[in-house]
Amino acid sequence: ARNQAKHAVSNFCRYDPRFNSWIHMSNMIQRRTHFSLNIFNGLLFAIGGRNGDGVQASVECYVPSSNQWQMKAPMEVPRCCHGSSLIDGKILVSGGYINNAYSRAVCAYDPSTDTWQDKSSLSTPRGWHCAATVGERAYVIGGSQLGGRGERVDVLAVESYNPHNGQWSYCTPLHTGVSTAGISILNNKIYLLGGWNEGEKKYKKCIQVFNPDLNEWT
Repeated sequence: ARNQAKHAVSNFCRYDPRFNSWIHMSNMIQRRTHFSLNIFNGLLFAIGGRNGDGVQASVECYVPSSNQWQMKAPMEVPRCCHGSSLIDGKILVSGGYINNAYSRAVCAYDPSTDTWQDKSSLSTPRGWHCAATVGERAYVIGGSQLGGRGERVDVLAVESYNPHNGQWSYCTPLHTGVSTAGISILNNKIYLLGGWNEGEKKYKKCIQVFNPDLNEWT
């Protein structure tokens, strides 16, 4: 089950498409699941998540030249099930599960100074969502939150972040609500693959494509 933090591991592997093979690399310092992973300046940053000890605020950085992980400045508040993407030279971390509740909180990590700074909050609390950056905007997509009776419900709302004014704005919502989906950028469009739909209580195999220029999903 996706909620079972006790299954968190520290394993780290690298895929080599030239030989269609996987190689075991140095393990992370901490076991973690439900965390985010970002690339900046040739380094990997693993942020937050949780394990058998609870929700984590820790951050660690992988240095390929030495095949080693290094601890970095932690977040002020532990969080898991969040989204993160790189924008304006910083890693923007959004939403997630904080203090046993879905959150609107946003913070940004500056790898050049190893410091964190709070940013404007999301309009809609969410966790298990996706995040991506296209051009000069960061996007937070889908996920889930708690409904009026405490049940988990899909979040259709999509929000974009403008680093120039530090504000969030709504975009065209998703057609199909999903959380824990796959996400990637291709030809300046956001591809959202699969994910769990709370309304139907099943995994979806749909592919949803967002065109930021047209503010349109297909």
